[in-house]
Order: sequence, then structure tokens, then C-alpha cells
Amino acid sequence: MPKTMKLPCDLTDADRLRIGETLTSEIKAREQVEAAKKAAVRDFNVALKAHRAQEHDLNESLFTGKELREVDIEERPDYVAGIVFIHRLDTGDCVQQRAIDPDERQVKMGLDGPTVLEGGKAAERAEEQTAESPEEAEAMRAERLANERAERISAGATEARERISLVSEGEDATAWKATLQYGNRVLEAEAATAEAAADGVVQQVVEILEAQEDEAAKPTWEDVAAASKAEQDRQEVERLAAEQAADDAKTNGKGKRGFKKGLVAPKRKSKHPVELPDGRTVDPEVEAAAIDAAEVPTDADGKPLAF
Repeated sequence: MPKTMKLPCDLTDADRLRIGETLTSEIKAREQVEAAKKAAVRDFNVALKAHRAQEHDLNESLFTGKELREVDIEERPDYVAGIVFIHRLDTGDCVQQRAIDPDERQVKMGLDGPTVLEGGKAAERAEEQTAESPEEAEAMRAERLANERAERISAGATEARERISLVSEGEDATAWKATLQYGNRVLEAEAATAEAAADGVVQQVVEILEAQEDEAAKPTWEDVAAASKAEQDRQEVERLAAEQAADDAKTNGKGKRGFKKGLVAPKRKSKHPVELPDGRTVDPEVEAAAIDAAEVPTDADGKPLAF
């Protein structure tokens, strides 16, 4: 039987059609194998990620001496500040805070009606009712705001501490590095102990929270405009009160126009003299005062005043 070997041969049209069909089948088979490989790799990656996460949690528990467990909590809303404080019931500590949902605020408003006032008005009204003076009410309000600020900062720092990652960098754990992804910032601190490194990061979080509180406490242009309007109103009230007091002093025991009846009106130079039908030119104010006094204003010689 003759031997065979692969050698170049000219293709016919039938050969081209056969090769094209075989090529298409091979491409499809290769794509299926690649898809199966990707699926297998993806499953392996998911499994590896789960193992790494479990290893990280166990490692953190050993380093920090704490373990994440299911603990009963209680949400304590502050409708004045618009914040819900979350407290753990085993220790009573505030571990987290969040903004009050609009639905929660609506429910509270529906139950208590007008007692829930925006912007802390309810607490301010309570302070005004219990205080014996405006100064005492202002001092009580300042103390309340300071306590609310401190509680918000403390809750934020507590929440941040729970998310700090600690890594030992030196031999025999003689140096520690704490890292925290805080918003778009990465906070880091190094110290000889894990607790000191974590405290360094927490201190940075506290400084950020204090800066945010200071920025939020700055008056907006609406507040400035409202304060300016209030000051203008106060000045206008004082001006009107002064004018009223001056008018009362002038008319006390005098006629409607301010001249005592039976007395000669003072001679004044008129800024706008008028000419009467009888041809006399007089000061309107002096003439009106004379009418009120039922007398014609005269000068020192008893002659009618003319201008």
C-alpha cells in the first residue's frame, strides 16, 4: 500500500466551500471554549473573593479584639435636628446616625401636628417658655446647639472607627498603619500600637466633621437678608415711636396745631408763603395755628403778621 504525506494541492470550488464551512465550525467551537473558561474563572474569582473577605474579618477580630455580631439596636429620631441616632441596646452607645426620611417626618407631623416646626422652632419656643429672660433663653439655645453638635460629631467618629483597616508593618507588630476611605479621601495614620494608629485616623475624621459643622453654621445670604430686614424694621419702629413721643409732648395742653390758645403765634420765616384772597401773604402753618387759637397772629406791636 502506498504511503501518503501532506503536500500543497490546488483548490477547487468545492474545496473552498468545504474549507469555509469547517472554518466557521472551528471559530464557533473556539468561542464556546473561551466562554466556558471565562465562566469558570469568574466562579473561581467569586469564591476567592469570599475567602479573602472572611480572612480579613477574622484577622481584624484578632488584631482589634472585637468581632462583628448581630446586636439589638434602637433608632432615636431627633425631628428638630432632622437626624436619626442609632443606639446599641447592650451598651447604650450611639453607633451611627442618618438623616430623617421625608416619610418619617410626615408621619411625625401627622401625629403631633404643629408641634413639629422646621429649623428648631419647637425647641426654641420651649426655651423661651421656660427661660426667665431673653438672655437666659439665648444661653439655653446655645447650650442645646452645642450638645447636638457634639453628639453628631461623636456619632460620626464612632461610625468611622468601625471601618478603619489596620495593618502591622514592623517585625513582631512594632508598627501599625491605619487606613480609612472617608468619602473621596483616604485617611492614614501610623503609630506603635493599633489603637494609637486608629485614634490618629479618628482625630482626622473629627476635624473634618468639625469643619463641616462650622461651614453649615455660617449664615446664608437668606439669613443675612432676613437679619437686615429685621434691623430696618426695628429702626423704623424706633423712629415712629420717637416721632409719636415728640408729637405727644408738643400737643400736651396745646391746641390742635400745637399753639396754646390765647397766645401769640411765634414769628417764623415761611418756606412756602401763600397769598390769601384778601391780598395778604401769610405762612400757612402760622395761619392755621391762628385759626385754631381763634386769633389772628400778631407781632410784638399787636399788628397782624404779614410776609
